[in-house]
Amino acid sequence: MKKLLSLLLVYGMLISIFVVWEEPISEVSAINGKSILYRAHVSHIGWLSTVHEPEVAGTTGQALPMEAFVILRNAGFANDQEIEYRAHVSHIGWQNYVINGAVAGTTGQALSIEAVQIRLINMPGWSVFYRTHMSGIGWGNWVSNNTVSGTTGQNRPIEAIQIYIVDNSSASNTTYARKLEGGPRHSYWVASGNGYLTSISSAVNGLMWPGNGMSNRMDLWRTTNINESRMDFYQINSNLGFVARTSTYRMVNGQYRAMPLTERETHDWVYGEIEINHALMQFLSPDQRRDMIIHEMMHVYGAKDLPTNPNSVMFWHEKANITGLTSDANAILNAKY
Repeated sequence: MKKLLSLLLVYGMLISIFVVWEEPISEVSAINGKSILYRAHVSHIGWLSTVHEPEVAGTTGQALPMEAFVILRNAGFANDQEIEYRAHVSHIGWQNYVINGAVAGTTGQALSIEAVQIRLINMPGWSVFYRTHMSGIGWGNWVSNNTVSGTTGQNRPIEAIQIYIVDNSSASNTTYARKLEGGPRHSYWVASGNGYLTSISSAVNGLMWPGNGMSNRMDLWRTTNINESRMDFYQINSNLGFVARTSTYRMVNGQYRAMPLTERETHDWVYGEIEINHALMQFLSPDQRRDMIIHEMMHVYGAKDLPTNPNSVMFWHEKANITGLTSDANAILNAKY
């Protein structure tokens, strides 16, 4: 894209990908060798296909209770490391914990799962996060490490579940050591044909004037000159499962070079590119599009994905109930610029 001839000289461009809602990506756990798979048994259907964290297992909007589920660990787990889980079943109550592919819940009895608990064994420094979609309520909050998700005593079935595991050490730092060059004032450029100009403008305004008692020194303005831009927005169509992604570039021997994530700890960068994937972005609401773009803009400014804080705009794979720039991201801007 920008400075294409220079970029063709780059080997192995690495990007930061942000995934929203039900996309089957698990960046953090995959980096550290451990990941999980799981599947759900649903009323009137039976066993559904196995999914990878944090994809949705089960159904939503069909009033089909989940009756059983299993969780499988990959080969990255040590022999003594387990993920234990159990179900609270209608007319039965809490069942015993089971591990590694054993069934929690029941099949063939028309008994709904109403709540779940999940925990890790012999895995210090790791956490498991999960949430359930409940009949008449919808998605509950993310919980972790054996906290009950769902309800008991309300005769309210669970219909779907999402699960992922996290190496807490990978989430201990919220920002890269370095940042975008040029202080708090930057221009941005939008490629011709990008249909998300309104969303981009909304995100720019939301980042500069976050409200809720927050403020920062950021000053962004749109330019029509790509050569003076520090943040470029493109629209693409891709079936690779991301809604938007960000790349950062630094100058090396007179050439623009795409940066591996590790270089963001050692070198400042001169500009960033944000790709908006119309194939998925088109299905989001205006507020969700704005928050998605704020998330990617924060990557350009040097913020990391946060795998353990669903209440942050930098939450790594889902926006939860975020409504703009959050205080933690605003603090990053004030600290860096």
